[in-house]
Amino acid sequence: MAEPIRKTELFSLQFLRVVASSLVMLYHATIYTNLRLIPSVKPFVAGAAGVDIFFVISGLVMVYSSAKLIGDSNGWRVFAERRLIRIVPMYWLALLTKIALTLVAGGAVLNHDLKVSHILKSFFFVPYMGIEGRMEPILGVGWTLNFEIMFYAVFALALLFRANIYVFVGSVMMVLTALSFTVPRGSTSAFLFYCNPRVLEFFLGMVLGGLFLHRRAKLPLWLALMMTAVGFGLLVSQPLITAHFAQLGRSILPAVFITWGCLSLEDFFKKLPRWWLVLADASYVTYLFHGMIAPAGAVIMSKLRIPVASLSILLCIAIGTLAGVALYLLVDKPINQFLRKRSFNTQPSAAKESTVGTHS
Repeated sequence: MAEPIRKTELFSLQFLRVVASSLVMLYHATIYTNLRLIPSVKPFVAGAAGVDIFFVISGLVMVYSSAKLIGDSNGWRVFAERRLIRIVPMYWLALLTKIALTLVAGGAVLNHDLKVSHILKSFFFVPYMGIEGRMEPILGVGWTLNFEIMFYAVFALALLFRANIYVFVGSVMMVLTALSFTVPRGSTSAFLFYCNPRVLEFFLGMVLGGLFLHRRAKLPLWLALMMTAVGFGLLVSQPLITAHFAQLGRSILPAVFITWGCLSLEDFFKKLPRWWLVLADASYVTYLFHGMIAPAGAVIMSKLRIPVASLSILLCIAIGTLAGVALYLLVDKPINQFLRKRSFNTQPSAAKESTVGTHS
């Protein structure tokens, strides 16, 4: 039996966090440009698959960073506290910022919805049908965190019951996936929100994490490169995939292939300069806040009367990225360090944990 790998920072996953965040911003930047500058610009819908990469990374990192918690009577509590500290403060801050902007700017803010019940559900990760007919909170990107919180809850229960994490979590995700084929269109049920094949991405990420811990996930160089290329190929070919199990080819397989391929190229990523790691550390904050900041790029181009789509898209991404890094360094990092010092968990994580937008 192969010896478990010694846990260190995985630069390949850090790189993937940057890629996933950039894909989501690219998708949204094309939407901002379409709405505020050039209506003929088509949204780059394939970029939405950045969320799927985040989900796979999340499952992988949960196994990789929590291996020592399995079988520990307090493992579930340490895990839950660690995740809540990482996820909740910046999400609540972003949500409060969105509410404040909506109150101040009113109709200038797209998708504004401030019912008291919706505010409460947004704060406590309860899915609901929004005013535009989508199951998403006031802070639109928060729908992915609803999935993340559900996954963390299931993983924590597995630790609490000291169950086999793969069997326990895998069974739950399989049931939710099976139920997804029975969910009626337009369902407003909070439970049925989770009946989505995407939940398999968390479990498949866990499987990758387990294989990697025991040195069984690394692919030969040629196969790693091919799998990564196929993953990105499937991602950009989304509009052509229309089969019954379209989501498998559009998002699940590309995310798994890309993650597995890049994970196998860890030795290459270790040799890269370290300056870009701040982009990975800031990816969660960037994901949360870019929707309130990045549209400024398209607005600026409109004010300057420069109807160039490529420049608008690049400017949106640049503004979103720079703002995310600044917020991470000035707000997120200090808050996280402060809360960790005062937390129940006294055992530092051996790996950087990842969220949507898995998305940091």
